[in-house]
Amino acid sequence: MRLNGWFSLALVAGALTACSGGGATFPPSAICNVPATLSGPEYLVYPAPGSTGIPDNVQTIVLSRYTGTVTLIPSTGSPVVSNSPTAVPTPVPSPNATQQHAAGAAFSVPSLAPATTYQVWTQDVTVATPCAAVTSPALLGSFTTQ
Repeated sequence: MRLNGWFSLALVAGALTACSGGGATFPPSAICNVPATLSGPEYLVYPAPGSTGIPDNVQTIVLSRYTGTVTLIPSTGSPVVSNSPTAVPTPVPSPNATQQHAAGAAFSVPSLAPATTYQVWTQDVTVATPCAAVTSPALLGSFTTQ
């Protein structure tokens, strides 16, 4: 039996239509604009992780992006919490971590105890699934005052 050209074309088109029904839609139903403050990795810029001899009047902790809160946990004594964003100093003091992009946030801190190691913690914000931000504590590094 010889099939008509139009009939063959309709048969192929019907088969392709039946096979393409995966339920995917475009554009996706969940579209979420991730704020620029959440893009890129979060890391400690100043003082550079592992640095020593940092002045105890450091005044500013610089991060790669805004996190909302910075907590400095000393080897002895009470934690220092800062939720006071301030302007990122220009230039960023030394020693600082090699920056993959511009430093995004700075936090004011009071004078720190001398000869003390501080761990720098933040509440890291990540977007695990579209439009679902998740916060979790993140250790960014430590430094020691002079």
